Amino acid sequence: MTRQVHFVGSIGLDTVEEVFSTVGRELGSKVQRCPDGEVGGRLPIFGAPDNVEEFLGERFARLAEAIPDAVELGFHLCYGDLDAKHFIEPTDTGKATAMVNLITRSIDHPVGWIHLPVPVDRDDLAYFEPLANLELGAETELFLGLVHAGDGVEGTRRRIAAAEQVVENFGIATECGIARVRTPELVRELLHIHALAAD
Repeated sequence: MTRQVHFVGSIGLDTVEEVFSTVGRELGSKVQRCPDGEVGGRLPIFGAPDNVEEFLGERFARLAEAIPDAVELGFHLCYGDLDAKHFIEPTDTGKATAMVNLITRSIDHPVGWIHLPVPVDRDDLAYFEPLANLELGAETELFLGLVHAGDGVEGTRRRIAAAEQVVENFGIATECGIARVRTPELVRELLHIHALAAD
């Protein structure tokens, strides 16, 4: 009996392209979902060609081509941090929406899920309004990073209420990976918040 393979966390190869092509070549349809977490290097946005959209679209297409159709492929969009401080606070979901639409237009592989981060202090409608322009297929699940330990269930529910004014179907998640919270107590707290806020 062939077992499905699911990778958890990072894959220690040099680049994202190397990870995707190696996983696709070595495991093919045995892998159920592409690795999540931080894999390989970062996309070289700084110093990229003048037409960044074309550059990224071609890169997404190459990455997705390496993954068999039977393997679920999803994307976590991150605005980056250093020592748990964001490089930049997004003004709204406009740039994330544009990136999601670029991904879905650029690749032929079905997109199983998209995860977008949401800052803890953004429970206002203006932050979520650009999500009305998302171009997602029926097979794509949207997960919003609405769960934060800082304001718990109450804050998560405020962000859910704001997002619901723009998009109907979405799941909830933390802003970034739960492993990044660094303590077992905080992990348990976040899991508890998910359970209560999901009802």
